Amino acid sequence: MTRDGRAVAYVVSERNPKTAKPESWIEIRRLPGAELEREIRDTQAYSSIQWAPEGSRVSAVVPGDAGTSDLWLVDRATGQTRVLLDDVKG
Repeated sequence: MTRDGRAVAYVVSERNPKTAKPESWIEIRRLPGAELEREIRDTQAYSSIQWAPEGSRVSAVVPGDAGTSDLWLVDRATGQTRVLLDDVKG
């Protein structure tokens, strides 16, 4: 939840009925009312969502290569993503 309590971001996970593979995406919803503001879908398995202090971006951990993790930043206004840290071990 943003500091001002006006939005919430979370990861939705479900199995795709056509492929039987798990999928996950980020949903950002306005509060009160839970109106969908943005849905971020791609091939990533997002986890560990955290809001930036000003509420304009969220970070998420994404599985990397060979047991590593990547830290991604998602822009709330545009939905664009970028990698902040790549192939972090541990």
